[in-house]
Amino acid sequence: MMRQLELLVGEEAFREGLQEYLRTFAFDNATWPELIEILDQKTEEDLKTWSEVWVNTPGRPEFDISYGDYLNIDLEQKDPLSKNRIWAQTFDVAFRHEDRFDDFELLSDQSMVSLGVSDPFSYTLLNSNGFGYGLFPVELSLLTDWEELEIVAKGSVLINLYENLQEGNIDPTEYFEKLSGLIPTEENQLILNLALGHLRTMYWNFFDEKTHLEKAPELEAMLWQGMLDQEEASRRKIFFNSWESVVLSEQGLDQLYRIWDGSFTVENLPLSENDFIGMAGTLAIKDPTIAEGVVATQLDNIENPDRKRRFEFIAPSLSADQSVRDTFFESLKDEKNRQTESWVLGALGYLHHPLRTAASEKYLLPSLELLQEIQVTGDIFFPGRWMGATLGNYSSDSAVATVRTFLAERPDYNYQMKLKILQSADMMFRVNELKED
Repeated sequence: MMRQLELLVGEEAFREGLQEYLRTFAFDNATWPELIEILDQKTEEDLKTWSEVWVNTPGRPEFDISYGDYLNIDLEQKDPLSKNRIWAQTFDVAFRHEDRFDDFELLSDQSMVSLGVSDPFSYTLLNSNGFGYGLFPVELSLLTDWEELEIVAKGSVLINLYENLQEGNIDPTEYFEKLSGLIPTEENQLILNLALGHLRTMYWNFFDEKTHLEKAPELEAMLWQGMLDQEEASRRKIFFNSWESVVLSEQGLDQLYRIWDGSFTVENLPLSENDFIGMAGTLAIKDPTIAEGVVATQLDNIENPDRKRRFEFIAPSLSADQSVRDTFFESLKDEKNRQTESWVLGALGYLHHPLRTAASEKYLLPSLELLQEIQVTGDIFFPGRWMGATLGNYSSDSAVATVRTFLAERPDYNYQMKLKILQSADMMFRVNELKED
Protein backbone atom coordinates (compact mmCIF):
# COMPACT_ATOMS: atom_id res chain seq x y z
CA MET A 1 0.00 0.00 0.00
CA MET A 2 2.80 2.43 0.89
CA ARG A 3 4.62 1.55 -2.32
CA GLN A 4 1.48 2.29 -4.34
CA LEU A 5 1.09 5.59 -2.50
CA GLU A 6 4.66 6.51 -3.45
CA LEU A 7 4.03 5.55 -7.08
CA LEU A 8 0.87 7.65 -7.10
CA VAL A 9 2.41 10.78 -5.55
CA GLY A 10 5.88 10.47 -7.05
CA GLU A 11 9.11 9.59 -5.30
CA GLU A 12 10.32 13.15 -4.68
CA ALA A 13 6.95 14.51 -3.48
CA PHE A 14 6.48 11.43 -1.30
CA ARG A 15 9.88 11.96 0.34
CA GLU A 16 9.17 15.66 0.90
CA GLY A 17 5.79 14.82 2.40
CA LEU A 18 7.28 12.33 4.86
CA GLN A 19 9.94 14.83 5.88
CA GLU A 20 7.30 17.50 6.50
CA TYR A 21 5.17 15.00 8.43
CA LEU A 22 8.11 14.10 10.70
CA ARG A 23 9.07 17.75 11.26
CA THR A 24 5.49 18.83 11.95
CA PHE A 25 4.76 16.10 14.49
CA ALA A 26 8.21 15.58 15.98
CA PHE A 27 7.98 14.41 19.62
CA ASP A 28 4.19 14.38 19.30
CA ASN A 29 1.37 12.07 18.23
CA ALA A 30 0.08 11.90 14.68
CA THR A 31 -2.48 9.97 12.68
CA TRP A 32 -2.73 8.53 9.20
CA PRO A 33 -5.21 11.19 7.96
CA GLU A 34 -2.69 13.88 8.91
CA LEU A 35 -0.09 12.26 6.66
CA ILE A 36 -2.63 12.08 3.83
CA GLU A 37 -3.48 15.76 4.40
CA ILE A 38 0.17 16.71 3.90
CA LEU A 39 0.72 14.49 0.87
CA ASP A 40 -2.56 15.63 -0.70
CA GLN A 41 -1.12 19.12 -1.04
CA LYS A 42 1.79 17.83 -3.10
CA THR A 43 -0.18 16.08 -5.84
CA GLU A 44 -3.18 16.61 -8.08
CA GLU A 45 -4.44 13.12 -7.16
CA ASP A 46 -7.38 12.80 -4.75
CA LEU A 47 -5.55 11.04 -1.93
CA LYS A 48 -8.44 11.18 0.51
CA THR A 49 -10.59 9.13 -1.84
CA TRP A 50 -7.63 6.84 -2.52
CA SER A 51 -7.05 6.35 1.20
CA GLU A 52 -10.71 5.66 1.86
CA VAL A 53 -10.55 2.66 -0.50
CA TRP A 54 -7.08 1.40 0.33
CA VAL A 55 -7.02 1.97 4.10
CA ASN A 56 -10.47 2.52 5.57
CA THR A 57 -12.52 -0.19 3.88
CA PRO A 58 -12.10 -3.98 3.86
CA GLY A 59 -11.60 -6.36 0.97
CA ARG A 60 -9.38 -6.58 -2.07
CA PRO A 61 -9.98 -6.18 -5.79
CA GLU A 62 -10.39 -9.18 -8.06
CA PHE A 63 -8.94 -9.04 -11.56
CA ASP A 64 -10.16 -10.78 -14.69
CA ILE A 65 -8.40 -10.86 -18.03
CA SER A 66 -10.02 -11.32 -21.44
CA TYR A 67 -8.54 -11.51 -24.91
CA GLY A 68 -10.41 -9.66 -27.64
CA ASP A 69 -9.14 -9.03 -31.10
CA TYR A 70 -5.64 -10.15 -32.02
CA LEU A 71 -3.07 -8.89 -29.47
CA ASN A 72 -5.67 -6.85 -27.56
CA ILE A 73 -6.18 -7.50 -23.86
CA ASP A 74 -8.83 -6.20 -21.49
CA LEU A 75 -8.14 -6.23 -17.76
CA GLU A 76 -11.14 -5.80 -15.49
CA GLN A 77 -10.87 -4.78 -11.85
CA LYS A 78 -13.90 -5.85 -9.81
CA ASP A 79 -15.03 -5.00 -6.30
CA PRO A 80 -16.12 -8.26 -4.58
CA LEU A 81 -18.40 -6.29 -2.25
CA SER A 82 -20.14 -4.56 -5.20
CA LYS A 83 -19.42 -1.07 -3.85
CA ASN A 84 -17.89 0.16 -7.10
CA ARG A 85 -14.52 0.75 -5.48
CA ILE A 86 -11.34 0.96 -7.54
CA TRP A 87 -7.96 0.25 -5.97
CA ALA A 88 -5.90 2.55 -8.21
CA GLN A 89 -2.52 0.90 -8.60
CA THR A 90 0.44 0.28 -10.87
CA PHE A 91 2.03 -3.11 -11.51
CA ASP A 92 3.83 -4.98 -14.27
CA VAL A 93 2.33 -7.44 -16.72
CA ALA A 94 4.69 -9.99 -18.32
CA PHE A 95 4.01 -11.56 -21.70
CA ARG A 96 5.54 -14.86 -22.70
CA HIS A 97 6.75 -14.62 -26.28
CA GLU A 98 8.37 -17.46 -28.18
CA ASP A 99 11.89 -16.50 -27.16
CA ARG A 100 11.50 -14.11 -24.22
CA PHE A 101 9.43 -12.46 -21.50
CA ASP A 102 8.43 -8.80 -21.92
CA ASP A 103 7.29 -6.63 -19.00
CA PHE A 104 4.74 -3.87 -19.44
CA GLU A 105 3.89 -1.33 -16.72
CA LEU A 106 0.14 -1.01 -16.29
CA LEU A 107 -1.91 1.60 -14.45
CA SER A 108 -5.14 0.02 -13.26
CA ASP A 109 -7.25 2.97 -12.18
CA GLN A 110 -10.56 2.12 -13.86
CA SER A 111 -12.88 -0.84 -13.86
CA MET A 112 -11.66 -1.77 -17.35
CA VAL A 113 -8.22 -1.14 -18.82
CA SER A 114 -7.15 -2.19 -22.30
CA LEU A 115 -3.64 -2.79 -23.53
CA GLY A 116 -2.14 -4.04 -26.75
CA VAL A 117 0.88 -6.22 -27.41
CA SER A 118 3.10 -5.85 -30.47
CA ASP A 119 4.18 -9.51 -30.80
CA PRO A 120 2.32 -12.82 -30.47
CA PHE A 121 2.48 -14.30 -26.98
CA SER A 122 1.49 -17.59 -25.38
CA TYR A 123 0.35 -16.41 -21.95
CA THR A 124 0.25 -13.47 -19.55
CA LEU A 125 1.57 -13.08 -16.00
CA LEU A 126 -0.18 -10.33 -14.09
CA ASN A 127 1.65 -8.51 -11.28
CA SER A 128 5.00 -9.93 -12.31
CA ASN A 129 6.88 -7.39 -10.15
CA GLY A 130 4.75 -8.01 -7.05
CA PHE A 131 3.67 -4.36 -6.69
CA GLY A 132 -0.03 -5.07 -7.23
CA TYR A 133 -2.71 -5.88 -4.67
CA GLY A 134 -5.65 -8.17 -5.32
CA LEU A 135 -6.62 -11.60 -6.57
CA PHE A 136 -4.95 -12.08 -9.95
CA PRO A 137 -5.90 -14.90 -12.34
CA VAL A 138 -3.07 -17.37 -12.85
CA GLU A 139 -2.57 -20.73 -14.53
CA LEU A 140 -0.48 -23.70 -13.50
CA SER A 141 1.04 -23.68 -16.99
CA LEU A 142 3.24 -20.79 -15.80
CA LEU A 143 5.28 -23.35 -13.89
CA THR A 144 6.36 -24.87 -17.20
CA ASP A 145 8.78 -21.96 -17.72
CA TRP A 146 9.82 -21.78 -14.09
CA GLU A 147 13.57 -21.59 -14.73
CA GLU A 148 13.14 -18.64 -17.10
CA LEU A 149 11.24 -16.49 -14.61
CA GLU A 150 12.97 -13.77 -12.63
CA ILE A 151 13.13 -14.28 -8.86
CA VAL A 152 10.43 -11.71 -8.04
CA ALA A 153 8.19 -13.12 -10.78
CA LYS A 154 8.58 -16.57 -9.25
CA GLY A 155 7.45 -15.24 -5.90
CA SER A 156 4.50 -13.48 -7.51
CA VAL A 157 3.48 -16.67 -9.33
CA LEU A 158 3.56 -18.70 -6.12
CA ILE A 159 1.53 -16.12 -4.21
CA ASN A 160 -1.03 -15.86 -7.02
CA LEU A 161 -1.31 -19.65 -7.25
CA TYR A 162 -1.72 -20.02 -3.48
CA GLU A 163 -4.41 -17.34 -3.26
CA ASN A 164 -6.29 -18.90 -6.17
CA LEU A 165 -5.90 -22.28 -4.49
CA GLN A 166 -7.69 -20.88 -1.45
CA GLU A 167 -10.42 -19.51 -3.69
CA GLY A 168 -10.96 -22.93 -5.29
CA ASN A 169 -9.59 -21.87 -8.68
CA ILE A 170 -6.56 -24.19 -8.56
CA ASP A 171 -6.69 -27.95 -8.03
CA PRO A 172 -4.58 -28.73 -4.91
CA THR A 173 -3.51 -32.16 -6.12
CA GLU A 174 -2.25 -30.82 -9.44
CA TYR A 175 -0.50 -27.86 -7.81
CA PHE A 176 1.06 -30.19 -5.24
CA GLU A 177 2.48 -32.45 -7.92
CA LYS A 178 3.89 -29.62 -10.04
CA LEU A 179 5.39 -27.87 -7.03
CA SER A 180 7.00 -31.10 -5.84
CA GLY A 181 8.78 -31.34 -9.18
CA LEU A 182 10.15 -27.79 -9.00
CA ILE A 183 11.33 -27.65 -5.40
CA PRO A 184 14.48 -29.82 -5.66
CA THR A 185 16.01 -27.51 -8.29
CA GLU A 186 15.09 -24.11 -6.82
CA GLU A 187 18.20 -22.18 -5.82
CA ASN A 188 16.77 -19.08 -4.13
CA GLN A 189 16.16 -19.77 -0.44
CA LEU A 190 13.29 -17.30 -0.09
CA ILE A 191 11.44 -18.89 -3.00
CA LEU A 192 12.33 -22.36 -1.71
CA ASN A 193 10.89 -21.59 1.73
CA LEU A 194 7.74 -20.14 0.16
CA ALA A 195 7.23 -23.19 -2.07
CA LEU A 196 7.86 -25.64 0.77
CA GLY A 197 5.39 -23.73 2.94
CA HIS A 198 2.72 -24.11 0.28
CA LEU A 199 3.55 -27.80 -0.02
CA ARG A 200 3.18 -28.40 3.72
CA THR A 201 -0.08 -26.42 3.88
CA MET A 202 -1.62 -28.42 1.04
CA TYR A 203 -0.39 -31.68 2.55
CA TRP A 204 -1.88 -31.09 5.99
CA ASN A 205 -4.88 -28.85 5.27
CA PHE A 206 -6.16 -29.82 1.84
CA PHE A 207 -5.64 -33.60 1.91
CA ASP A 208 -7.36 -36.19 4.07
CA GLU A 209 -5.69 -38.91 6.13
CA LYS A 210 -5.85 -41.46 3.32
CA THR A 211 -4.12 -39.05 0.93
CA HIS A 212 -1.46 -38.30 3.56
CA LEU A 213 -0.50 -41.94 3.69
CA GLU A 214 -0.59 -42.29 -0.09
CA LYS A 215 1.64 -39.29 -0.73
CA ALA A 216 3.99 -39.72 2.22
CA PRO A 217 6.58 -42.12 0.72
CA GLU A 218 7.11 -40.16 -2.49
CA LEU A 219 7.08 -36.79 -0.73
CA GLU A 220 9.49 -37.96 1.96
CA ALA A 221 11.84 -39.39 -0.67
CA MET A 222 11.82 -36.14 -2.64
CA LEU A 223 12.59 -34.02 0.43
CA TRP A 224 15.23 -36.40 1.77
CA GLN A 225 17.04 -36.60 -1.56
CA GLY A 226 16.65 -32.85 -1.96
CA MET A 227 18.38 -32.44 1.39
CA LEU A 228 21.26 -34.73 0.42
CA ASP A 229 21.71 -32.87 -2.87
CA GLN A 230 22.37 -29.56 -1.12
CA GLU A 231 25.93 -28.46 -0.49
CA GLU A 232 25.13 -25.56 1.82
CA ALA A 233 24.24 -26.48 5.39
CA SER A 234 21.48 -23.86 5.53
CA ARG A 235 19.76 -25.36 2.50
CA ARG A 236 20.08 -28.87 3.92
CA LYS A 237 18.38 -27.61 7.05
CA ILE A 238 15.47 -26.17 5.05
CA PHE A 239 14.80 -29.52 3.37
CA PHE A 240 15.28 -31.44 6.61
CA ASN A 241 12.76 -29.31 8.48
CA SER A 242 10.14 -29.88 5.78
CA TRP A 243 10.90 -33.59 5.69
CA GLU A 244 10.47 -33.81 9.47
CA SER A 245 7.18 -31.92 9.22
CA VAL A 246 5.56 -34.33 6.76
CA VAL A 247 7.25 -37.67 7.54
CA LEU A 248 4.69 -40.40 8.26
CA SER A 249 5.94 -43.67 6.78
CA GLU A 250 7.34 -46.34 9.07
CA GLN A 251 10.71 -46.12 7.33
CA GLY A 252 10.77 -42.35 7.58
CA LEU A 253 9.88 -42.29 11.27
CA ASP A 254 12.55 -44.91 11.96
CA GLN A 255 15.07 -42.68 10.21
CA LEU A 256 13.94 -39.66 12.22
CA TYR A 257 14.24 -41.66 15.46
CA ARG A 258 17.80 -42.70 14.64
CA ILE A 259 18.76 -39.09 13.92
CA TRP A 260 17.17 -38.01 17.17
CA ASP A 261 18.88 -40.67 19.31
CA GLY A 262 22.24 -40.03 17.65
CA SER A 263 22.70 -43.42 16.04
CA PHE A 264 22.57 -41.87 12.55
CA THR A 265 24.19 -38.61 11.47
CA VAL A 266 23.60 -36.61 8.29
CA GLU A 267 26.79 -34.97 7.13
CA ASN A 268 26.78 -31.17 7.04
CA LEU A 269 23.37 -30.95 8.77
CA PRO A 270 23.68 -28.66 11.80
CA LEU A 271 21.27 -29.65 14.56
CA SER A 272 20.86 -27.62 17.75
CA GLU A 273 19.32 -28.59 21.07
CA ASN A 274 16.10 -26.95 19.89
CA ASP A 275 16.13 -29.20 16.82
CA PHE A 276 16.37 -32.34 18.96
CA ILE A 277 13.53 -31.06 21.15
CA GLY A 278 11.46 -30.53 18.01
CA MET A 279 12.24 -34.02 16.74
CA ALA A 280 11.16 -35.46 20.07
CA GLY A 281 7.83 -33.65 19.74
CA THR A 282 7.36 -34.88 16.19
CA LEU A 283 8.10 -38.49 17.18
CA ALA A 284 5.74 -38.34 20.17
CA ILE A 285 2.90 -37.10 17.97
CA LYS A 286 3.46 -39.42 15.02
CA ASP A 287 4.34 -42.60 16.93
CA PRO A 288 2.33 -42.59 20.17
CA THR A 289 3.75 -46.01 21.13
CA ILE A 290 7.12 -44.42 21.93
CA ALA A 291 5.88 -41.02 23.11
CA GLU A 292 6.45 -41.56 26.83
CA GLY A 293 10.01 -42.84 26.42
CA VAL A 294 11.01 -40.19 23.88
CA VAL A 295 9.69 -37.34 26.03
CA ALA A 296 11.37 -38.65 29.18
CA THR A 297 14.71 -39.17 27.41
CA GLN A 298 14.59 -35.76 25.76
CA LEU A 299 13.84 -34.11 29.08
CA ASP A 300 16.94 -35.74 30.57
CA ASN A 301 19.07 -34.66 27.61
CA ILE A 302 18.21 -30.95 27.70
CA GLU A 303 21.06 -28.92 29.16
CA ASN A 304 19.71 -25.39 28.86
CA PRO A 305 17.59 -24.73 32.00
CA ASP A 306 15.08 -22.48 30.24
CA ARG A 307 14.51 -25.04 27.49
CA LYS A 308 14.14 -27.75 30.12
CA ARG A 309 11.44 -25.77 31.95
CA ARG A 310 9.65 -25.16 28.65
CA PHE A 311 9.73 -28.83 27.71
CA GLU A 312 8.49 -29.83 31.16
CA PHE A 313 5.55 -27.50 30.63
CA ILE A 314 4.57 -28.79 27.18
CA ALA A 315 5.31 -32.48 27.89
CA PRO A 316 1.68 -33.30 28.85
CA SER A 317 0.51 -32.02 25.44
CA LEU A 318 2.72 -34.69 23.85
CA SER A 319 1.29 -37.54 25.90
CA ALA A 320 -0.33 -40.45 24.08
CA ASP A 321 -2.85 -40.58 26.93
CA GLN A 322 -5.92 -38.50 26.03
CA SER A 323 -6.81 -37.98 29.70
CA VAL A 324 -3.38 -36.43 30.34
CA ARG A 325 -3.91 -34.03 27.44
CA ASP A 326 -7.42 -33.24 28.69
CA THR A 327 -6.09 -32.38 32.13
CA PHE A 328 -3.39 -30.20 30.62
CA PHE A 329 -5.91 -28.28 28.51
CA GLU A 330 -8.11 -27.73 31.57
CA SER A 331 -5.09 -26.30 33.38
CA LEU A 332 -4.84 -23.56 30.74
CA LYS A 333 -8.10 -22.10 32.02
CA ASP A 334 -6.13 -20.91 35.05
CA GLU A 335 -4.44 -17.60 34.28
CA LYS A 336 -1.23 -18.49 36.11
CA ASN A 337 -0.70 -21.42 33.73
CA ARG A 338 -0.79 -19.05 30.74
CA GLN A 339 1.86 -16.66 31.96
CA THR A 340 4.61 -17.82 29.61
CA GLU A 341 2.59 -17.40 26.45
CA SER A 342 5.17 -18.80 24.02
CA TRP A 343 5.11 -22.08 25.96
CA VAL A 344 1.33 -22.16 25.78
CA LEU A 345 1.39 -21.63 22.02
CA GLY A 346 3.91 -24.44 21.60
CA ALA A 347 1.70 -26.79 23.58
CA LEU A 348 -1.40 -25.78 21.60
CA GLY A 349 0.48 -26.61 18.41
CA TYR A 350 0.90 -30.16 19.67
CA LEU A 351 -2.63 -30.48 21.05
CA HIS A 352 -4.12 -29.38 17.73
CA HIS A 353 -1.67 -31.13 15.42
CA PRO A 354 -3.37 -32.25 12.16
CA LEU A 355 -3.05 -35.89 13.22
CA ARG A 356 -4.97 -35.13 16.43
CA THR A 357 -7.83 -32.98 15.22
CA ALA A 358 -10.45 -35.72 15.70
CA ALA A 359 -9.47 -36.16 19.34
CA SER A 360 -8.87 -32.47 20.07
CA GLU A 361 -11.87 -30.86 18.40
CA LYS A 362 -13.64 -30.87 21.76
CA TYR A 363 -11.18 -28.16 22.88
CA LEU A 364 -12.46 -25.65 20.31
CA LEU A 365 -15.53 -24.38 22.14
CA PRO A 366 -13.84 -23.90 25.54
CA SER A 367 -10.94 -22.21 23.74
CA LEU A 368 -13.36 -19.76 22.14
CA GLU A 369 -15.06 -19.19 25.48
CA LEU A 370 -11.69 -18.30 27.06
CA LEU A 371 -10.81 -15.69 24.45
CA GLN A 372 -12.20 -12.60 26.19
CA GLU A 373 -10.51 -13.53 29.44
CA ILE A 374 -7.26 -14.04 27.53
CA GLN A 375 -7.69 -10.59 26.02
CA VAL A 376 -7.88 -9.08 29.51
CA THR A 377 -5.09 -11.10 31.11
CA GLY A 378 -2.60 -11.62 28.27
CA ASP A 379 -0.32 -9.74 25.91
CA ILE A 380 -1.98 -7.66 23.20
CA PHE A 381 -1.00 -10.22 20.53
CA PHE A 382 -1.87 -13.32 22.53
CA PRO A 383 -5.61 -13.58 21.67
CA GLY A 384 -4.89 -13.75 17.94
CA ARG A 385 -2.07 -16.24 18.43
CA TRP A 386 -4.23 -18.34 20.76
CA MET A 387 -6.91 -18.54 18.10
CA GLY A 388 -4.44 -19.19 15.30
CA ALA A 389 -2.84 -22.11 17.13
CA THR A 390 -6.29 -23.46 18.00
CA LEU A 391 -8.23 -23.25 14.75
CA GLY A 392 -5.57 -23.49 12.05
CA ASN A 393 -5.67 -27.23 11.36
CA TYR A 394 -9.41 -27.93 11.39
CA SER A 395 -11.83 -28.11 8.48
CA SER A 396 -14.58 -30.57 9.47
CA ASP A 397 -18.25 -29.64 9.27
CA SER A 398 -18.54 -29.92 13.05
CA ALA A 399 -15.54 -27.64 13.66
CA VAL A 400 -16.95 -25.03 11.30
CA ALA A 401 -20.33 -25.31 13.02
CA THR A 402 -18.69 -24.80 16.42
CA VAL A 403 -17.14 -21.49 15.35
CA ARG A 404 -20.17 -20.19 13.47
CA THR A 405 -22.59 -21.15 16.24
CA PHE A 406 -20.36 -19.55 18.87
CA LEU A 407 -20.47 -16.23 17.01
CA ALA A 408 -24.16 -16.49 16.06
CA GLU A 409 -25.14 -16.96 19.70
CA ARG A 410 -23.20 -13.84 20.70
CA PRO A 411 -24.38 -11.01 18.45
CA ASP A 412 -22.89 -8.40 20.80
CA TYR A 413 -19.50 -10.10 21.05
CA ASN A 414 -16.45 -7.81 21.13
CA TYR A 415 -15.93 -6.77 17.51
CA GLN A 416 -12.12 -6.94 17.55
CA MET A 417 -12.21 -10.42 19.11
CA LYS A 418 -14.74 -11.51 16.51
CA LEU A 419 -12.37 -10.41 13.76
CA LYS A 420 -9.52 -12.39 15.34
CA ILE A 421 -11.71 -15.50 15.39
CA LEU A 422 -12.76 -15.04 11.77
CA GLN A 423 -9.19 -14.40 10.68
CA SER A 424 -7.97 -17.55 12.42
CA ALA A 425 -10.86 -19.59 11.03
CA ASP A 426 -10.38 -18.38 7.46
CA MET A 427 -8.45 -21.47 6.32
CA MET A 428 -10.94 -23.70 8.10
CA PHE A 429 -13.87 -22.15 6.26
CA ARG A 430 -12.14 -22.18 2.88
CA VAL A 431 -10.97 -25.78 3.02
CA ASN A 432 -14.34 -26.93 4.29
CA GLU A 433 -16.11 -25.26 1.36
CA LEU A 434 -13.65 -26.79 -1.11
CA LYS A 435 -14.23 -30.26 0.33
CA GLU A 436 -17.97 -29.81 -0.09
CA ASP A 437 -17.47 -28.81 -3.73
